[in-house]
Amino acid sequence: MGARTVSRLLLAGLLLLGAGGGCSGSSPSQPGSTAVASSAGRTAAVAPSGPPATTPPGSGSVAATLATGPATITLSSPAVQAGRLLTTYRCEPRINGVEASIPLAWSGVPAGAVSLAIEMHHYPFPGDTTRVSSYLLLWGIPPSVTSIPHGGAAAGPWFLGANKDGAAISYSSPCSQGSGTHEYTVVIYALGATPSGLPTRSSKDVTYAVLMAAIGAVPILATGTLTFLDTTP
Repeated sequence: MGARTVSRLLLAGLLLLGAGGGCSGSSPSQPGSTAVASSAGRTAAVAPSGPPATTPPGSGSVAATLATGPATITLSSPAVQAGRLLTTYRCEPRINGVEASIPLAWSGVPAGAVSLAIEMHHYPFPGDTTRVSSYLLLWGIPPSVTSIPHGGAAAGPWFLGANKDGAAISYSSPCSQGSGTHEYTVVIYALGATPSGLPTRSSKDVTYAVLMAAIGAVPILATGTLTFLDTTP
C-alpha cells in the first residue's frame, strides 16, 4: 500500500469520528438543543398539576353543587327591606279568620320539578330548634308559578295548611307580643315527586311537622331561603 493511500484512509477515519461526536447532543456548540430539552421537561412536570387551558372557567361548580346538596332558588319579598319586615306587613287583621299572607317571588326552579312547597317558621325560644312555630304552610304549587301576591296564599292553585295556632286554614303574620327583635325564615322547596303524605286540598290537619315529614320523603331538587327580622316596640 502506497503512502498516499494510507494518508487517505487516515483522513477518512478522522472524519467519521468527528461526525459521530457531533450527534451526541452534548456539544457546547449546540446550546439550543439543551434549552429545548429543559423546556419540554418543565412542561411535562407542570401539566398534570392543573386542568387543560381549554377548561371553561367555573366548570367545576356544577360538581360542587351536586356534591354539597340541592341547587339554590332565589327567594325574595317586597315586604322585606334590608333584612327587616316592613311595618305594613306585621300584625295583619283577621278577616273571616284569615290573615293576608306575605308577598313572595322566586326564580331558579330547576327543570324536572313536579311541584313547589313553601313554609315559614320562627323559633320562639332562640337557640332551641326543637320548638318551632309555623306561619305559612303551602304545597302543590305548580312549578311554573314564580310569585304569590300579598294575601294570595289562600287564593291560588295550591293548598294551604294550618295557621300558627292550628285553629284555621290561614297564614299567620308576625305579631310577637314580647318586645325585642325576632327572626323569621321562609323556605321554598322544588320537589322531584308528589308527596304522598299530603292531601290534595287545603287542610288545617297539615301542620309544620306533617308538611316537613312529607317533603322529606321525596327528592328535593332545589331550595331557597329568605330570613328577616321583625322588631316589636
